[in-house]
Amino acid sequence: MIVVGGLVGVTLAVIYFKEIEQDFVREGITIGVVWLIMNLVFDLVFMSAGFFPMTVTQYFTDIGMRYLMIPTFTIGMGYILHQKV
Repeated sequence: MIVVGGLVGVTLAVIYFKEIEQDFVREGITIGVVWLIMNLVFDLVFMSAGFFPMTVTQYFTDIGMRYLMIPTFTIGMGYILHQKV
C-alpha cells in the first residue's frame, strides 16, 4: 500500500508540476502541505468513525508519520525544477 501510494503521489505531482512555470519550491511546499493536511483529515475522520481501531498516538506512530513523505517529495521536486531553470 505504501508503494502504491508513493507511485500515485509522485505521478500526480509530476502532472501538477508540468503546469507550473515559476515559483517551483513555493508550489512544492504548498501542494505538499495541502496533500498532507488532506490525508490527515481524511484519516482522522475515518478513525473517529471507528474504521481504524487505534488511538491517535498509535495512528501517528504507525501511519501518520509516513505522510511526511508527501511534502518531502513535492518540495524536492520543486527544488530540482528550480535548479534546472
